[in-house]
Amino acid sequence: MVQFSDFQKLEFSLWVAIIVIVLMFAYYFLRRGLKKEDVPKTFNVAAGILFLGMGFRFIFSIFYYYIDHPSFYRNPIIMFLGNAVLFLGTVPLGFYLEKNVFQKTKYIISAAAMVLFAVFVYFSISSNFDGPIMLQWILPPLGIVVFIIAGGYLYLIFKTTGSVRTSATLIFIGILLIVGFFLILMFFGPYAHTPIPVVEDYLAIICPVVMMMGTFILAKGVFGYS
Repeated sequence: MVQFSDFQKLEFSLWVAIIVIVLMFAYYFLRRGLKKEDVPKTFNVAAGILFLGMGFRFIFSIFYYYIDHPSFYRNPIIMFLGNAVLFLGTVPLGFYLEKNVFQKTKYIISAAAMVLFAVFVYFSISSNFDGPIMLQWILPPLGIVVFIIAGGYLYLIFKTTGSVRTSATLIFIGILLIVGFFLILMFFGPYAHTPIPVVEDYLAIICPVVMMMGTFILAKGVFGYS
């Protein structure tokens, strides 16, 4: 039986709250893109899939760290599925931005990310889902797509004005908060390979709270942009 501290129970509650919020935004933007006629459908659907990928990544994390069952708890396949879903959730928005913002790249960057994702799948399976190896090989393709998304909106911040610039700024800040504090939690939090003594429990609380704030900022930006 897995025993959790008060910090871990609070952290669990925060992750559940984030999952609910993210999936609500996923449903909203997917429905908006598929049902409404006066909105950019591709962008809304891509944003909805992004939130959906985030939500399922967090769900897999809940199963991996908290569910006391041998099929889930610390099962590396669960983490593999979470990373795969997160990456696939970022791809549509990356394609959208490469088509509509970068344009001249002709999807080369996104194609490179897909090739590296295939490499991640290969090495994950061949290593029998070894944790450090999976982390090593998921970061390049995921990093490329995040670069496309963040870079695309950073470009719009400098090249546009008015409501488009405001929305692009919110999206960029939201992505920065979510990705930044997720990486801090991953590499220095209580479940990292080298957690920081004393502050690790506080990071377990601070990071989800900031990521929740980033989620709202991201959603506000997406809504304004679409």
